[in-house]
Amino acid sequence: GRVRRIVVPEFETFRLANGLEVVVVEDRTLPLLQMRLALRAGSAAAPVAGLAEAAADLVLKGTRKETARQLAEGFSGLGSRFDAQDQPDYLLFHGSLLAESSERYFARMADVLTQASFPGAEFDLWAKNMREELKIRRADPGFLAEERLDKRLFPGHPYENLSPTNASLDAMNRDAVADFYRRCCAPQGAVMVLVGDVKAAAARKMLDRVLGRWGGGAPEQAVAPMPP
Repeated sequence: GRVRRIVVPEFETFRLANGLEVVVVEDRTLPLLQMRLALRAGSAAAPVAGLAEAAADLVLKGTRKETARQLAEGFSGLGSRFDAQDQPDYLLFHGSLLAESSERYFARMADVLTQASFPGAEFDLWAKNMREELKIRRADPGFLAEERLDKRLFPGHPYENLSPTNASLDAMNRDAVADFYRRCCAPQGAVMVLVGDVKAAAARKMLDRVLGRWGGGAPEQAVAPMPP
């Protein structure tokens, strides 16, 4: 049959004073917002395999002001979601929220971006669980096939091995995870996308207020070189 024409919605872009690029797609269908924030801190840029995965898994385990439980209850109390995951080239924060609670939501997000504490006990538990997870991964034919394919396609490139190993777990600790995050978690070079019930002008004013204290220049070597 005929290929359907893709209609790209209209959008507006702007850059905050701290360097964060923001893309806004206004959609008034529902009083909701979807948010994506991509930081140039992906698995391929980590000096040790698994470091970015650890950062993504542990970044919501506490801040200087709140425990993991308080963080979770704070976001859920707003009727919202806020999560993080590592990808080859980016650390991705993503969430959904009620448009009316956007300022409170992004203020809480700012606390995570600037004050994530990476508690040592949480890292120790993560590393212990990851060692068990590795046993499961290495018993999965699909994982083993993908691992071999990556080594064949990207020899000598960071894409060659993105998954943690027992050796890489031995080589990392809580301080290494926190240092990687703080070096790479910067507004310069990061991109935020907002889709939903919001106007670009209002979003800009609100984000300037709540994210203005988030600073830092673009991290060096934060993005892996182009694969061969």
